[in-house]
Amino acid sequence: MSARVWLVGSLLLMLVRAAGFISSIPLTVFLVSVLGAICWASMAAGRGHGSRPTLVVRRTTILLLIVSIPVLIDPHTSEVFNIPRLFFVCIGAVVVAATWVVDWAWTGRRPRWLNGLQWACLSVLAWTAVTTATSILPRVSLSGAYGSYEGLELMAALVTLAFGLADSFALEDLPLVMQSVVVGAGPVLVYALIQMHDYVLGGHWDFIGWRQSYHNAFATFGNPNHLAGYLATILPLAVVLAVQAGDRTRRATLALTSLVTAVVILQTACRGAWLATLVAAVVLAVGLWPRMRQPSFRVLAGAGLGAAVSIVLLVLGAQRFIGGKLSSLFAAGGNSSVEQRFGYWQAALRVAEHHPLVGTGPDTYSVIYARYQSAHLAASIKGYYVNGPHNLFLDFLSNQGFPGFVILVFLFATAFWACWAAFRLRRPRSGPGAEEVVDLGRAPSAPAGEGGGSGVTNAAGRQWAVALGASLMAFIVQFCFDASQVGTLFVGWMVLGAIGVLAAGTFSGADLLRFPRRPGFAYGSLGGSLDGVPEMTAARGRRRRRRQRVIPSGAVLAAVLGLAAVLLGAWRLDMLWRADHDMWASTHIAEAASVAAPARGLQATVLVQKAHSLNPWEPSYLLALAGLAVAAYEHPSSTSISKSEALSLAAGFDRQAVALDPYNTTPQTDYGSVLLTEAALTKNLGLLLRAEVHLKAALRDDPYYGAPAGYLRKLRAMYHG
Repeated sequence: MSARVWLVGSLLLMLVRAAGFISSIPLTVFLVSVLGAICWASMAAGRGHGSRPTLVVRRTTILLLIVSIPVLIDPHTSEVFNIPRLFFVCIGAVVVAATWVVDWAWTGRRPRWLNGLQWACLSVLAWTAVTTATSILPRVSLSGAYGSYEGLELMAALVTLAFGLADSFALEDLPLVMQSVVVGAGPVLVYALIQMHDYVLGGHWDFIGWRQSYHNAFATFGNPNHLAGYLATILPLAVVLAVQAGDRTRRATLALTSLVTAVVILQTACRGAWLATLVAAVVLAVGLWPRMRQPSFRVLAGAGLGAAVSIVLLVLGAQRFIGGKLSSLFAAGGNSSVEQRFGYWQAALRVAEHHPLVGTGPDTYSVIYARYQSAHLAASIKGYYVNGPHNLFLDFLSNQGFPGFVILVFLFATAFWACWAAFRLRRPRSGPGAEEVVDLGRAPSAPAGEGGGSGVTNAAGRQWAVALGASLMAFIVQFCFDASQVGTLFVGWMVLGAIGVLAAGTFSGADLLRFPRRPGFAYGSLGGSLDGVPEMTAARGRRRRRRQRVIPSGAVLAAVLGLAAVLLGAWRLDMLWRADHDMWASTHIAEAASVAAPARGLQATVLVQKAHSLNPWEPSYLLALAGLAVAAYEHPSSTSISKSEALSLAAGFDRQAVALDPYNTTPQTDYGSVLLTEAALTKNLGLLLRAEVHLKAALRDDPYYGAPAGYLRKLRAMYHG
């Protein structure tokens, strides 16, 4: 059915292209690939184990997010890549949580949260909540800074979805999850190949007029580093799926996908992703060594080696393939990206030294960075916006203190331990408690139905453990050198959720880290039935019967609360999305006004005011309004307000921006400069004193920013005058 929908939809897209409503053939191809990924996810959701309605809804939501989040962009917003993804990630998390509430109210079934990773994941979420409450800017830490949105809301959504994945899929469903991840990368690869055609061969296939000055593919991630990190994370999954493929057609398709993924990673010229891919390849080679000795795998390995040699020859022979000279990729001094990252890391360590316990708060590094930057780096990247330390561990260290750093290490260590335990575990052949055991690492493949009824061979279990361990390792290595993003963080947490499926499907949580198990709660090799309620003790049975007498009211209450949460979350995130769209439109209008038609500045002002009304807690909107008011002051003929009124408006907007973000040097500088101009016109000494306070605060926040010092010199001259 899904294949038919895809064929019909593809035909309709082609007809729309033929009719002229879609102007680009590459765009049509991209949309066809996106439609195919969505149809695949819909089909895969119905093939999983279990048919309970809430389970199907939860599984469908997660798989649709897996294939859609990587390609979700909105070019008509200022935040093209993060706002749409944040919207759907948070809404999907609310839907998953609502199905849990309905399950609990209707059947008494609780989520399968005991999978070995629960304490580490919940510790990350709990400590993020603590550091949000103690943040220097709690509002920013709650929703995330403008442009990144990596606050408490995103962390809660990601943890919810990871638990939802671990709860909704059985061990036999892991191939579906992995295939969905790889299928979701298909449209991304299509777009990357379109951009590579323009960069390498020359042309205009890209259907979006990007302003970025990159010469390497970035597809739907906005930055070649982000794209390379995403592809390096999913590449081990594609390789292992190719190894496990039963027919030649599927194996050839997955092998080709892996090859294209490797080529795109190479073309991004991202050294962190190259290292991540190499580390993942070593993990795969060691973990799959028994499989590599088989004749069928030798052919695949030989083809991969030949492809690697061809890629190396391509790089050496075509400089345009990687967007620049090879020698520049390994430059480490001057203004190179390596030097910049060392500067970011040093600043993060200084922040942690001054805020060792709870840090400055989630996603506040960009706010506090200027105070701790080095003079050399400030001079070399003057005016560059630093959105993070470009290291996931130092991000937690600076924003959440040493406890946050330790908790993050604990999370990854627990995940790797789960993969290793699944790789080497001796599990019962005929269910929990059986005396006869089979070593996953040494015994021959068990027939379907053995191994506690899972129908999963021992070799497949080993390979999944290797694939997920290599994928998580690639994610960690890449994001030791790159800033995270909503899309890349989502993929990393989905890998953690898949590791939870592996852990719950091969052993109970008590076998992993000696966590206590509730009496009478039978897990089995699948971690408990996905459809039914686990067996209970007599006391729990009596509690369940009492609960059944109030099922109707509980179900209605759960449905109302779930629907209200979905609507409230959608309403708030939709406001953020629309505000960002208005800001994008006003920017384009203001640029046109500054060149050709100053009178259009009024239209831009209306749009920014609309954006501010939708999201009144964003200081950048107020700064934009202040800038438009200053433009009206400098060009009074283009507006109907007087110069003094325009200056008063600018001062009011800047004052509100300072109140919202007192640690940012930009609003402090802008407010001080407006007060200075107003004092010069009115000869008001009080305004001069206020201007001095804010300009000194701006200089304290960024001691290497030259504008506040210049204004202070002008202010002292006015004092003497």
